[in-house]
Formats: sequence, structure tokens, C-alpha cells
Amino acid sequence: MNFKLTAVASAVAMSIALPLTAQAEGGGFYGSVRVGAEYSDGGKFIDEFGQTVDPDANIDIRSWASRFGFKGETEMANGLTGFGKYEFGVNTSGSPSVRHANVGLKGDFGTLTIGQAYHTWYNNVIGKIDLPWWGSCNGCIAYTGRSTAATYEGNFGAGTGGVTLYMVGNDPDSNELDGFEIGATFPVGSMSLGLGIQDLDNGTEATLGAALSGTSGNIGWAAAVTSQAAPSGSGADDALGIEVYAGIGNGYIDVGTVSANNDSLGITLGYTKTIGENTLSWFELQSSDSGADGSSADLTLRAALKHDWN
Repeated sequence: MNFKLTAVASAVAMSIALPLTAQAEGGGFYGSVRVGAEYSDGGKFIDEFGQTVDPDANIDIRSWASRFGFKGETEMANGLTGFGKYEFGVNTSGSPSVRHANVGLKGDFGTLTIGQAYHTWYNNVIGKIDLPWWGSCNGCIAYTGRSTAATYEGNFGAGTGGVTLYMVGNDPDSNELDGFEIGATFPVGSMSLGLGIQDLDNGTEATLGAALSGTSGNIGWAAAVTSQAAPSGSGADDALGIEVYAGIGNGYIDVGTVSANNDSLGITLGYTKTIGENTLSWFELQSSDSGADGSSADLTLRAALKHDWN
């Protein structure tokens, strides 16, 4: 497949960047500050010399993905809309990091996004179960969050679908495909089913995933299964991840496990409470066990305040 993605990206970026700079509409400055305390007992683990290590408990004041950003969109000719977004992560110490940096076009044809953003695999599989404030995806395989790629998304009947292409970045003349994602989400009765495949040229095999979500009375729930074959000749076991989430009122529970050479298990209990306009508190108790011989679960408690503004 011979994709001229670099040329397309440059053309789209040039056509959109100037209008967005000149007259960004439907957007502006926004932010979210999420700061609090985290206690961890460290758990026990076996080091490279076969010795049992029992770390001291630790408590920190830290940020959980605090961010600020700028976004905008501009109506263009022929029913098209150009859009762009920059979002930066901010910690209690250290330099800001880039969370989102993307530009695109949307219209009746669907949406084309180029740059750093969430893409097809996350949108249709992983994101369906990535629901706790922090202690999420204990059983997710191939968690690909905000990465740099080109994604097309569109509506297909009652469902939606997308395709993501990753390209080799160190050779501007290369047309080699560096990886792809394909996914779709569609209704199944009162539920939503997401399916996806991710195949990246990074030494791993393709990952398959399915996520089912819905509501039962006042309980919101989601479940996901992800699987990845071990590289041929590696001697490792195939990996299978299972994640289940249930939320009722202000509380939730998330349980995830990955079955491979070591069977890991993570359990998260959480509670949120709104305490003012655009301000809420959230609390989490998470237990994470790597499954390695001689290890014990790492117990972590989190308590934080979150304030948003647009």
C-alpha cells in the first residue's frame, strides 16, 4: 500500500492552520487542575538477584493529569469544518508535556484527524473501559493512548467506525506502513459493542479486542476482552486481558486481570462527590498484584480535588 500520508498531512495542516489562527470559533482556552495526596505501601517484589524487596510506604502530593489547552474550529467552504487542538499536561513539578496536538477536517464524509490524539483502537475498545479516575485498565493489553497518527472516522448505518495509520517518521521519503488500527462500534439491543484490531511494527503481534457496555437500572457497566499472541519462537505465553467495570451513584468498582507468564490482578474502588460548581473530590483505593512469585499486592490510596474551567 502506497500512502502519501506525509504530503496529505502537510496540505491539510497548511489549509487549516491559518484560518484557525485568524478566526477560531467554537473553542478557546480550557483547563482542569487535579491535585491531591497518594499513599502507597509499595508491595513486595523479587529483584534481579532473587532477593525479596519490601519498599517503605510513601505518601506524595501530586497531580493526576492536570491539563490546559486551546481548541478551535472554523467553517470552511463546501460544508467542511477545519479544527485544531493543543493540550498540555501540567504536574506539580517539572515541565509541561504535550497531551494533544492535532488538526483536521470534518464534514458529511466523516472526520479526518492528523496528529497526537486518541485513535481508533482506544476509541472503540480501550476507551470503553477506561472509566475510573486513575486506577483503570488493570487488565488492558496494548493500551495505546494519545499517539501520533492519522485517523478517519465515519458513520456506517447505526454504527461508527474508524481506521488509523501510523507512518515511519525518521525517513520523510518512506511510504512504508508502520502500523494500523481498525475498529467499529455499533448497538446490540440496549448495549454498545466495540470491536478493534491493532497491529504495530514494534516487535509484537496484532492485538484483538472487544468491549461491551450498557446500563442495568441505575448501574452503568462495561467489560472488555483483549488478546495478543506471543511472538513466534519467544517461548512466552499468549496474553489475555479481561476488564470489568460497574458504577452506581457516585461509586464504582473496576477489576482487571492479564493472563500471561504471570497472572496479574488489579482492583480499584472509587468514589466521587461534587462539592461546588466545576469542582469535585475523588477518592480511590487500588490493589495491584503483578502475579510474580514472591510478590505481594501494592496497595494505593488516592484523594484529590478537581476543578475545571472553560
